[in-house]
Amino acid sequence: MLTCTQSPVRSSMRFPRTAHRRVHVRWRGVVTSRGEADGRLVEPGDAMLIRRAERDRWVVLRCPCGCGSDVPVNLDLRTGPAWRLYSPGPSMSLYPSVWRESGCESHFIIRRGAVLFVATVRWLGLGTGHLDQAFLRSVASALKPTPTHYSEIADSINADPWDVLDACRVLERRGKAREENAEGSSGTFSRR
Repeated sequence: MLTCTQSPVRSSMRFPRTAHRRVHVRWRGVVTSRGEADGRLVEPGDAMLIRRAERDRWVVLRCPCGCGSDVPVNLDLRTGPAWRLYSPGPSMSLYPSVWRESGCESHFIIRRGAVLFVATVRWLGLGTGHLDQAFLRSVASALKPTPTHYSEIADSINADPWDVLDACRVLERRGKAREENAEGSSGTFSRR
């Protein structure tokens, strides 16, 4: 069972087996069925996209914690809560985070091909060097006077939500955005 959450949350998961080293996505390709993915996912972080009828259906991952389980992540809104896949391939991002409620109970983010375990990072904002001024201007212009969740801002400019969250935090430090800190509204930003 997976949880599809929108907001950054603290995890109570056990320390992952692979947290001592960096885990990156190893892109294994695109297939049309889950059966075709079986056997191709060997190492922690291996990932395959299942696409049928020109529609992305699932990403199947070998759990990056090292437990050996395969983690199917739904991409099809027609079948229930769904994640969004950005830049399919070795530098893929998934939104929101993946939180396994059974088995190893890992909680992680896949961002630009890197796996970030939620229990081992303070929270994103770790690598803002890739944010150029044009992107920051785009995010700044998408900010509204009323608080808006960073994922909605990302949708409005067709961008990776993790990058938009970082950009909002940079804009906040520059005095151009304000993050609302009321209970339950983490990740909502407004124009300052």
